[in-house]
Amino acid sequence: MHYCLLLITKEMPSENRISEILTPYDEEKLECDKSGEVISFPIFTYDWWEIGGRYSGKLKLKIDDCYSSTETRDGFLYVDGAKIDKLLNFDEIDCFVCIDFDENVIARETWNGHTFIKDEDFDKKLAEIKAKSKGMFATILDIHN
Repeated sequence: MHYCLLLITKEMPSENRISEILTPYDEEKLECDKSGEVISFPIFTYDWWEIGGRYSGKLKLKIDDCYSSTETRDGFLYVDGAKIDKLLNFDEIDCFVCIDFDENVIARETWNGHTFIKDEDFDKKLAEIKAKSKGMFATILDIHN
């Protein structure tokens, strides 16, 4: 399945930096016992990721103070990463997983090895993270599991 991950960092992250942030959640690196069973599950896992992917263009910028050779729709530029203060739709961004600028993670649902557990407070937590993220950089990732 594909999931939208909102990554918030203090500055524009390189692909290497994104990979470092995501490493603890790589399903190939989970800690297992001798029989191969996973000892403990992180809040989410993935087997690959890419910037944008299925969620490409989810972030919206207004183009009114620059010349653009990029094709735009209705005066807006749709991107996969940008400074949060420049985004017109940051408060509307919906995601399944969010990693904040301190690398704290929230997810709509987590797997405990037996069943999915829904985080009933996810939307409230996401709103709190967004409120603290002004001046930061947002990147949309497509993660697959």
